[in-house]
Amino acid sequence: MRQAISKVNLHAFELCLDNGFRNITTSTRPIHKPEDLKGLKIRVPLIPLWTSMFKALDAAPASINFSEVYSALQTKIVEGQENPLSIIEMAKLYEVQKYCSMTSHMWDGQWVLANQLRWKSLPQDAQALISKHLRQAALLQRGDMFKLNNSVQAKL
Repeated sequence: MRQAISKVNLHAFELCLDNGFRNITTSTRPIHKPEDLKGLKIRVPLIPLWTSMFKALDAAPASINFSEVYSALQTKIVEGQENPLSIIEMAKLYEVQKYCSMTSHMWDGQWVLANQLRWKSLPQDAQALISKHLRQAALLQRGDMFKLNNSVQAKL
């Protein structure tokens, strides 16, 4: 991944931030196995990878902006959606979804990036210091996310 990122003149730091594993919520049925996705109208982000994955699982993916997810679920434009537990809780999607299936079908991380030319122009000691502190911050954030997802799972 870092090689691909560097090809577009970005520097990827050592660790991604952790959003958690993505799980599926639905208003119609729980998801226990891939076959349960057949025909499910599911909201996915506007990303071709998500759309193609759910199409391959015989679901009916609909690319909808996150700002419209709650109302799309409420009005039954889609029957389900997939997100990390923290997002499900924060957006109160449990108000319009009956089931939360712990599918953990995809891990959701966010790269910390820098302009590659600017990064390379920094002295080595500055790069080392920044890298060290970003690594420490990412580890702390991952710990916080682990605790949050466990508390949200218990709550939901």
